[in-house]
Amino acid sequence: LRAQGAPVSVQVLDIRDAAALEVAVERIEVDLGAVDALVACAGASGAGRAHSLSGPEWSDVVEVNATGTFNTCQAVGRRAGRRATARARSSGAWSRRTC
Repeated sequence: LRAQGAPVSVQVLDIRDAAALEVAVERIEVDLGAVDALVACAGASGAGRAHSLSGPEWSDVVEVNATGTFNTCQAVGRRAGRRATARARSSGAWSRRTC
C-alpha cells in the first residue's frame, strides 16, 4: 500500500493485550486520523488436530481468535462512538484440520 502512495500506520502488538491495542489505535489515529473502517481478522490455529492439542494450546487459539478480535473491536469502537461513517467487520480464522 505504501508503495502505491497510500498512507500506512504499522503497529506490532499482541491483540490479546487490550491495553496495547488501546495504544496502537491511538497511534493509528495520530498517524492517519479517525478510524472509519475496521476489519478484525484474527488468525491463530493450533499446531495440530483438535484431539492432539493441549489445553494451553487451545486457550492460545481462543485468546487470539475470539478475545483478540473482541479487544480490537472495543479499542476502535470506543473511539468511533456514534460516528455514522464508522464500520466494523470481524472474521476468525480456524484451521480446516480441526478434528
